[in-house]
Amino acid sequence: MHPSLTGESFHVQHTFAAAGEYTLFVDYQQPGRGQVVDRHIVHVEGAARPVAAALTESPRTQRTDGLEVTLHSAAEIRAGEAAMLHFDVTDAATGKPVVGV
Repeated sequence: MHPSLTGESFHVQHTFAAAGEYTLFVDYQQPGRGQVVDRHIVHVEGAARPVAAALTESPRTQRTDGLEVTLHSAAEIRAGEAAMLHFDVTDAATGKPVVGV
């Protein structure tokens, strides 16, 4: 979203879909200075977002086009939440790691 210039200041109006904590980033450049990025935390009141349900369990290893791909995750993967994913890709026939994919 981009703010509108009103007089000597910028304004933006936005309606958040759900209550929670949001991070806003503001980037600007002052005359004679470099670019600046500010970070602001906004706490929004109201109805909370529903708790994300766990994704339907499916095999973590799949085979396709001669490759075997295995998904690893330290935590349960939930819809709408960040997760760190790790994939192992191997040759399905030999079991050797595939590199450069």
